[in-house]
Amino acid sequence: MTFPNRLVTKLTGYAGPVHCVTYSSQGGQYILTGSSDRSIHLYNPSKSSPSVPKSGLIQTYSAHGSEVLDIAVTDDNARFASVGGDKQVFLWDVAAGRTLRRWGGILVG
Repeated sequence: MTFPNRLVTKLTGYAGPVHCVTYSSQGGQYILTGSSDRSIHLYNPSKSSPSVPKSGLIQTYSAHGSEVLDIAVTDDNARFASVGGDKQVFLWDVAAGRTLRRWGGILVG
């Protein structure tokens, strides 16, 4: 496998730095990103263009009260979990765009 030596696409739409990036399971056709603006974006990079802002953006997910620090995708790509600086963990339904469950009050010690 060779890596590209030029810009393939540019994922845009954030109001701050991106903290995490993960690919969908089984083929990596989609990309999920988490940002300091408290949002998660789902992209299809094959529909993206470096010259068209927000191209390839499929969905934006919002629930965190602080920056999104990490994302993990289930094997079937139907759900993902996100964790934020607000010490909250959310389980998301990808298609519905809503949270299925929330865990909070995580103690750091």
